[in-house]
Amino acid sequence: MAEIRLNKLIKQFNIGLDTLVDFLNSKGAEIEHASPNTKVSDEYLPELHRRFGKDRELKRAAEKVDVKLTELLDRASRGTADIPEQDQRIMVKKPASVAPEEFDWDAFENDTVAGENRESVAALYDKTLQKVVENEVVEGVVTAINRREVVVNIGAASEGVISASEFRYNPDLKVGDKVEVLVENASDRRGHLVLSHKKARQLKSWDLIKKAYAGGEVVKGYIKTRTKGGMIVDVFGIEAFLPGSHIDTKPIKSFDSYVDTTMDFKIVKINEEFRNVVVSHRVLLEDPKRVDQEREANLAAKRVVINDLRALIEESRNGGTKDAFPVLREIQKRWREIGPVPAEYFRDIYDTYQLYIEKFYDLVQVNRELRDLDFQANLEAKTQICEQAEALAQREDVPEAFKELQALNMRWKEYGPVAREFRDAIWERLRAANAVVNKMYQAHFEGLKEQKNANLDAKTRLCEQAEALARHEDVAEAFKELQALHARWKEIGPVPYKSNDSVWERFRAATSIINSKYKAYCKTSGIPWKPFNTPPSSGADNNTKSHPTQEREAIQKSPVPAIDPSSFFSKKAQSLLQKKGQDGQ
Repeated sequence: MAEIRLNKLIKQFNIGLDTLVDFLNSKGAEIEHASPNTKVSDEYLPELHRRFGKDRELKRAAEKVDVKLTELLDRASRGTADIPEQDQRIMVKKPASVAPEEFDWDAFENDTVAGENRESVAALYDKTLQKVVENEVVEGVVTAINRREVVVNIGAASEGVISASEFRYNPDLKVGDKVEVLVENASDRRGHLVLSHKKARQLKSWDLIKKAYAGGEVVKGYIKTRTKGGMIVDVFGIEAFLPGSHIDTKPIKSFDSYVDTTMDFKIVKINEEFRNVVVSHRVLLEDPKRVDQEREANLAAKRVVINDLRALIEESRNGGTKDAFPVLREIQKRWREIGPVPAEYFRDIYDTYQLYIEKFYDLVQVNRELRDLDFQANLEAKTQICEQAEALAQREDVPEAFKELQALNMRWKEYGPVAREFRDAIWERLRAANAVVNKMYQAHFEGLKEQKNANLDAKTRLCEQAEALARHEDVAEAFKELQALHARWKEIGPVPYKSNDSVWERFRAATSIINSKYKAYCKTSGIPWKPFNTPPSSGADNNTKSHPTQEREAIQKSPVPAIDPSSFFSKKAQSLLQKKGQDGQ
């Protein structure tokens, strides 16, 4: 027998490689490592025609006619008075049921199928199909899914095969789900139905994008990949840009950890001409309304936890203490997982929770041993927090140490009480550590304030010196000293914010006067003018903008020539004066 390549069969029957290999293996082909160039025997062609041939719909129609005839014959046994005339004509001759293995292909080529004219069978079958219109979005049902392809049935003569990558945004897709698809081609050159889910989404997605942007709605997006400056996000089938600075409120250490994840976004910018979309997750985190809503939801959740704790106490009071501690552990875990609540309710909700926790431990006397174990676990956790807080006193980065101290204080509140004899001691230890770090934090900012005031005094003195140089008669010397002043300005740190612009403008004004005078001096002396510029922007870190080192050293080392009156004339006038002097001699 002859052999045929798999890629030819794929094109002929419009099926995927995985589907084809699975079918052939079920028929005994035993293909292990399949590729499009793999060859198989052509003995499987009849099986493939019966399973995937484009005329298989006619066989299905014949089977449907056979079912209808069976129903009519059953009714005829009870009388034909109620059977319509057109159905009685069908009863004249019942098509013989033909098994797929015994199908007469010669008869089929002669336009007869199971004893009936092919055209009449096709007409009957066409009535069962939906009308397919190209470039129309329709709803279909997923009938099969594999690693590469998704098969969708829209009620047409054949099913459409769509690349699985078009459904990557929906990892929960399963057989039986309804999806929208665009009919790209009702019948291509091979007679296959061509569908696209991605294009169907894109047709409707832009209206959804504009609606979400106008209404400030929160949308879900699938982060597909990284790109320069951010990420590419799939929103309603359109690729949107997510800037790296808009992923979170904190700096991102690993962008790759966000790839292949789904997040909530807000559309912050659209360009209808080029259909560009920019989204942000950070604005959701910073949105005051959203933060307030989340904190209100957290408050409601913590109140539910307190109610569960109250119910647990009532149950324990009635004698049901056997499984009380596991339930308490679950309640404490739920409490810790809930986020912050509005500030005005924090103290009240926290004190209420701690009160019921202590009531529980005071009530459950029969489980004193378990209570002591829980007290011990809380003591160990709080002791560890105290040690970490005390270690912060050795940190050089005082602002960062203060920030970590606040996080430790929040963790402290998540744990329950300790044994009564340790409560005061462990609390005093944490309070002492807080006092040390708070004092460091206060001293740090007091020192910064004093240092900024000292820097302001130093820069004010430099301004006075620059203004004195602006009045200096020796312009070249004043220009050299100005460079030294600029170098000293750069070495001085920041000044108080309210004085930053004024002191900088004062220094820059004096610099501009000296530059102007030096420019005139260079012009009259025939020296190339190289100004000592200052940056246009103000700020403690942008005080000067000097030339490269080699240019500055060349200016400083170059001798300052004496002013020669002849230098005020042009070169041609100077040559005429020299010639006249020689003639006079």
